[in-house]
Amino acid sequence: MESWRAGELERWRAGELASWRAGELACWSAGEVACGRAGVLESWRAGELRVTEIHGGRNLWNRDLSAGLNAYMM
Repeated sequence: MESWRAGELERWRAGELASWRAGELACWSAGEVACGRAGVLESWRAGELRVTEIHGGRNLWNRDLSAGLNAYMM
């Protein structure tokens, strides 16, 4: 997912997902990725982060986003 690493993560670092940083997605940050599947993250499910579609689905995105965010948070 080189394009995501080069572009999407930079956009996240720049504060595009300020609501996440403010704790809106606290359940996600706590590791409850399932909440996204249940419809809590409606804007995300609707394709706000279109890279999900490019790379073939939420499961791949969940794993790679989690890895990216964990690296960023350290």
